[in-house]
Amino acid sequence: MVGLEDQDTSDRLRVALAEASAEIEQLKEMIRVLREELEAKLATLRDPILTAEAFGIEEIIDPRDTRPLLIEFARRAHAIVRAEARGPKSRGMRP
Repeated sequence: MVGLEDQDTSDRLRVALAEASAEIEQLKEMIRVLREELEAKLATLRDPILTAEAFGIEEIIDPRDTRPLLIEFARRAHAIVRAEARGPKSRGMRP
């Protein structure tokens, strides 16, 4: 009798293990599919032009043009600040 109970327990464990293995494989497949969907969604966001369109931005700066634009901005800002730092050009009579 002890041998039959051991065999029955062993059979039940094998069945449970097979079921768990099948469930694990199903979950792995679900994860793979979800990962592919997420990667596809992220791929559309990697493109700066498509991302700009999604936010309604009509014009974007080409990264190759960024540095010259920033340099021009800095030069103009420096000229304005330097002119303002000197104060008024002429002084009137003091009261």
